[in-house]
Amino acid sequence: MRIHPLDRKAPDGARCRHHPDRPASYRCPVCGGYVCHFCWNEAASRCRSCSMSDGQESAYRMPFEDAALSFWTRVIETVRTAFRPRVTALGFAACRPLSALLFLLISALPLSLAAGVIPHTRTLLFGPGLRISLVGSYRPIEIAFDIVRAMIFQLLFDGIFIAALVIPFASLAKSYGGTKGTSAAIGTVFYRYWLIPAAMLLSYISFWIFPDVRIGFFVELALSALALYLFVIAMWSTARVTYAIGRIWSIAVVGVPWVIVFLVVALVIPVLASFLGLAQNSAN
Repeated sequence: MRIHPLDRKAPDGARCRHHPDRPASYRCPVCGGYVCHFCWNEAASRCRSCSMSDGQESAYRMPFEDAALSFWTRVIETVRTAFRPRVTALGFAACRPLSALLFLLISALPLSLAAGVIPHTRTLLFGPGLRISLVGSYRPIEIAFDIVRAMIFQLLFDGIFIAALVIPFASLAKSYGGTKGTSAAIGTVFYRYWLIPAAMLLSYISFWIFPDVRIGFFVELALSALALYLFVIAMWSTARVTYAIGRIWSIAVVGVPWVIVFLVVALVIPVLASFLGLAQNSAN
């Protein structure tokens, strides 16, 4: 393979070879073409077209699917990629849905179970200053059953959330992405979903720790905004980079699933909570 000895920064005035309406940011060292930010694979240090044509040797993959790494290194490095959503978006192009599902279970499942305890238990009240008080007179077995029920509710909540998000996102990405399949869209949701229960768990813990409830609300707002931002940017980057969907249509491909999620959560979750006999803990 011949590598052009060129500066990878595009000169002033250059336009993207794939999107003439955009200014070019990089000059590919393989083909020598000028490309914009979304046509550049930073992980492979070349344009997206050359990365994909070179095959797996140069294409970026999720660390969790790298057999050369130890198991926990794969998990930790994959978690870290969530904070670089634009750069790592191309990794979803070659991801394996079953590997993504395994990572979802490893990362999101424990967080989901833990996140359900504080807000959904009826026998325990988690108050500021790490205070835990018993609500009424209950036997240990009843408290244990209540905690398990709260965990199950949160687990069902996350399952509904994932289904309401991944089904329309994968369907729309495939429809507007031409011949590309649904693996990248499914992988994006599965590899990034841990952000949601992690933000919820840390938010509940902040209410439990800080005596001033205003601090808890601030932490909750900040964590929720960060998780939502990283998740949405990951989905949008996948739509733009992997599926090559235009800017306007990519907003619809990402936005519609989130609208569906909010509608489903507003309509289905209260019914589920009523069925399980759960109510939001008054401490929060």
